[in-house]
Amino acid sequence: MSRHVIQVLSASGAWRVKNGAAETSYPNKNDAIAKARAEAKAIHDGGGLSQVLVQKADGTWQTEYTYGDDPRDIKG
Repeated sequence: MSRHVIQVLSASGAWRVKNGAAETSYPNKNDAIAKARAEAKAIHDGGGLSQVLVQKADGTWQTEYTYGDDPRDIKG
């Protein structure tokens, strides 16, 4: 089973949640992360594997949240 990836992306002072082809804008990062995590949990609760990737304002990756089996061998 493939993992469904949801991204929280910086967008010129706003934040976007990209879930497949769908994108939604949010005024702040915390709201965007909360929405992305809720979507990922819903996928996991439905029996799927999901992951949220969070970007910093500078474009580098900050955090990931994995729901289901983690593909990494180490914690963190």
